[in-house]
Amino acid sequence: MIDPRTVIPTLPEACRSYFAELFRNLPAGVESMIAPRRMRAGEILARRQDEASTVYLLLEGRIRVLDEHYSGEVYAFAEFEAPSLFGEFEAFAGCERYRATLACATDCALFSLPAAAFLEWMRRDQHALFMRTVQITKKLLGQASSERRFRFASAQDRLVLYLTEAYRGGERRGVCKLEVTRQEIADETGYCLKTIQRCLAALKRRGLISAEGAKIVMDAEQYSGLVALSPTWSGGAGAATANEENIP
Repeated sequence: MIDPRTVIPTLPEACRSYFAELFRNLPAGVESMIAPRRMRAGEILARRQDEASTVYLLLEGRIRVLDEHYSGEVYAFAEFEAPSLFGEFEAFAGCERYRATLACATDCALFSLPAAAFLEWMRRDQHALFMRTVQITKKLLGQASSERRFRFASAQDRLVLYLTEAYRGGERRGVCKLEVTRQEIADETGYCLKTIQRCLAALKRRGLISAEGAKIVMDAEQYSGLVALSPTWSGGAGAATANEENIP
């Protein structure tokens, strides 16, 4: 094990200043529990329903948060840049399993430590606990705001968000082939089947999606077009990319 504070000076400025402050009063003994990790783009850091035994601190790169629909399709509903922490919600809440899958969107540098050691750190370090409380509160406020806006979004806005999330979670070599029924899309977006069918037909006429039999197909260019069509409150392409310093 290495003292994590020796790694901090090598980080980009934004992460360097944040983690230097977070580790300022790191209790004796906790540093020996922190391990550095490097992972490649596309690798899975943790899977939904895995034992939530570890907290991850993202030092460099981006982590994509994925969820699985009952149809089996995987959706990326958020993407976070460094500096960010993962697994702390489960640790604080006493959840035994991770609530979502974490995948590396890029090559990533991280620290990992046992969830029990993380909680002990927070109990003994008031300054670090306050920093994490501020960031968690910002994150929850941003999520609550997005959920309220989504509730009143039009069918097209919800469908576009659904499709862009599906692309981010299911894209392979620049192409996403979505194998879900139109009724499942209607159920997920909260609009009736006929409305979803009309919206899909309109997107197809505009060249923003294609079809292979019952599959909805999107390539990188079509995805960019859908992102441009995303509602402004979602942040377009930025709706799924954030770090904890700029969450509204």
